[in-house]
Amino acid sequence: MTHSVNKKSRIFVILLALVVIVSLGCANLPKAFADPMVPDYDYTGFVYDSATNDKYYAVDGQIVKSKEIQDTGDWYWFKADGKMARDEEVYLNSSGGKWVYYDSFGRMVKGVRWINSSGGKWVYYSMDTGAMAHGEAYLNYDSEHTGWYYFDQNSGAMAHGVKWLNTDGGKWVYYDHATGIMAHGEAYINYDSEHTGWYYFDQNSGKMAHGDVYLPSNGGKWVRYNEKTGKMVYGLDFYHGAWYYFDKGTGKMAHGRTWVPEWNKWVTFDQATGRYVEPAKRPVPKPAPARAGYQGYKHHGSFCSPRGATATDDRNGNFLHCKVARDGRLRWAK
Repeated sequence: MTHSVNKKSRIFVILLALVVIVSLGCANLPKAFADPMVPDYDYTGFVYDSATNDKYYAVDGQIVKSKEIQDTGDWYWFKADGKMARDEEVYLNSSGGKWVYYDSFGRMVKGVRWINSSGGKWVYYSMDTGAMAHGEAYLNYDSEHTGWYYFDQNSGAMAHGVKWLNTDGGKWVYYDHATGIMAHGEAYINYDSEHTGWYYFDQNSGKMAHGDVYLPSNGGKWVRYNEKTGKMVYGLDFYHGAWYYFDKGTGKMAHGRTWVPEWNKWVTFDQATGRYVEPAKRPVPKPAPARAGYQGYKHHGSFCSPRGATATDDRNGNFLHCKVARDGRLRWAK
């Protein structure tokens, strides 16, 4: 009997020791493996872990995970471990799938934003859904961000500079090198050696102009934009089989009498088309046909007088004499 009691006592002591060991072990487990303490069993709101500086969110006393939460007008994302996403991009399956960004406070970002991923880039997050924009987008959420933009189809990076678009049958456009807004009308570009000069972009579509364009500026003028580069043309230009001249300061097409430095002379350009007008060639005078005169002499048909008895005016150096013709009049004759 005594042996049985001692055996049970030993078993109890062993079990008690195991409980103590397990308890001590759990107490030393990293806090990452455990959810933070929720203030109350039915608590809904943010939960802050002061030990790790992480934020969580509880609904009815339960920590939410892999879930979007809207609180006081802002959207937040809580990851698979329950921690709030902060200063990071997140791909969400909602709204057909979208990339969103959460700031340092965990709030979903909307509007144009600089982010450091992919070497740093400007992107745009929808003012409605927070989804990152791709392709062409018209923004109009404040005075600074109103106009057409383009965002890379893959990275979402905002475009800057001259770019080819397949819309409207294909066109070259320009997105401001600083703001990213599509240019319309006249624009001076100077962001690299290839793109330095005046350009023109359609007032509606933003399409880069090539060829002749009428501009109302400077009292109205016709100018030309190079058919390949789109840059404004200056000076003498050969175009579609004819010469034209454009003022080297304003680019204005010349009409009428104009000094051309390249030719070092005054020339004429058509008043309507601006095409160079070839000077008319002076015809070579042909001598009047000779006719038989008095006593068989040939004469030139011009009248003379006895006082001008001899002259050398037949262009060959031959002397002409004043003779009486058959009609009784005095005419020059050899």
